[in-house]
Amino acid sequence: MLKLGLPKEPGWLAIISGVRFFVAPLDTVIFEAARRKANRQALEFLDDWKERKAAEAAPVGWVHLEDADIRGGLEDFLFARALAEAAIIKWEGVLGPDGKPVEPDEGTIGEVMRVPKVADQFLLRYSEPYNLLVSEGNG
Repeated sequence: MLKLGLPKEPGWLAIISGVRFFVAPLDTVIFEAARRKANRQALEFLDDWKERKAAEAAPVGWVHLEDADIRGGLEDFLFARALAEAAIIKWEGVLGPDGKPVEPDEGTIGEVMRVPKVADQFLLRYSEPYNLLVSEGNG
């Protein structure tokens, strides 16, 4: 049985103290687009890293991509970032290095998702209505 009634309008998510995101409702299109983007970016990053390593050039970014756990962490980060880029419309409480509010864009969202607690809370709270649906036996 599936009980309909999931969010259909954008809404606010409290992420950490003083920070909240106004997000589009999660749906299959947003989720799958984020997954595809993250997979594509992970493959591109790994290919670039392998080419640099083979050429004995200093790899950019993560230097231990031979490690499956490091690669998994990269893939998780890329998914959180892609999902946030697709979902976040605006936010409150995110400041730049100068202490002034910054707008969400690809660069600032990427920086915000690099903070583990923020990425974890975003994924948890953004997917919460859907996880509840499944845990109640509705999905």
